Amino acid sequence: MNSRKSEQQSLDKTLHLDEEMLGSMHSLDDYKGVFLNELIDIYKTMTPDVLKILIIAIEAKNYPESSRLAHKLKGMCGNVGIKRLIAVLEKIEIAHEEISAEDWQKLPETLSQEHAISVVLLYDHWYTKIKAV
Repeated sequence: MNSRKSEQQSLDKTLHLDEEMLGSMHSLDDYKGVFLNELIDIYKTMTPDVLKILIIAIEAKNYPESSRLAHKLKGMCGNVGIKRLIAVLEKIEIAHEEISAEDWQKLPETLSQEHAISVVLLYDHWYTKIKAV
């Protein structure tokens, strides 16, 4: 039961997504979804490469590069309201010295999981299926 609860929490969109911000972005084109879809597509297309390089920097314990890349990825996440991943990235960016060695080693897996969850939630809950005219 605990694993089921943990699984449900990991896919709880309110923990991961800024619903208010996404709603505002969705309203920018009279709720057609074209603009938000573009942002989601850009997020899905561009973030994996930055994430890969960030993970390499983390594994190499290159703190300045990790901080720089975390900042870059945080901005990309901010464009589509990804809350939980931003919190992890913020810690890497500005407070990496507070992260224990054990937690630092877990960051690549944590980042990969959070990114995957964010993509699923964005597409499942915010991506608008636009009908061809």
